[in-house]
Amino acid sequence: MEQQKIKCPLCSEMIQPDAKKCRFCGEWIEKKQAHEEVAQPTGTDNFKVEPTDISIIRILKGLGWFLLVVFALSLWYISLPILAMWYFFYKTDSGKKLLIIIKNKIKAIGYRKIAGWALLGFIVLLVFSMIITYPDRKPTITITEPSNNHSIQSDKILIKGIVSPSGSNVSLKAGDTKDIEIIDGKFSFEASLEKEIK
Repeated sequence: MEQQKIKCPLCSEMIQPDAKKCRFCGEWIEKKQAHEEVAQPTGTDNFKVEPTDISIIRILKGLGWFLLVVFALSLWYISLPILAMWYFFYKTDSGKKLLIIIKNKIKAIGYRKIAGWALLGFIVLLVFSMIITYPDRKPTITITEPSNNHSIQSDKILIKGIVSPSGSNVSLKAGDTKDIEIIDGKFSFEASLEKEIK
């Protein structure tokens, strides 16, 4: 008579009830004992939580979730792929099976080797992104005030702007005046206006 099969607790595939290792995911199956020992409470387990402590804990949890949401929204280009990977690996059956296979491969290779390769890959990616982002980047100058099509009836006007990147070695001149001072990538100077010629 054939024994009734049971589900693997990790990959949910049907396996023999006396199996010690799942043949699908390779995970070891632990048999639960009927009489598990219950840990005796120690002196620290009798710690009493006051209602004010609970409200402080709730406030801190709420603040933590709020900061997490703000961080995730401000860095959506990082948090969106992480959220998609979490959903795939923990909410879909094929993702769970793939995660088990990856965990087994990591165990076989060794955590230190994986960590070393991951660190090396991160360093290479960082250097590569810096090379692509800042290859002989030329400074740009943007006038912020006055705005376009701004009409004024005065003999002088205040001109403000920014230089990016802010650490650029740039010198600005307005006509025959001395160099315009740039502080933290920002500059401002007063220019004299001449009469409009028609």
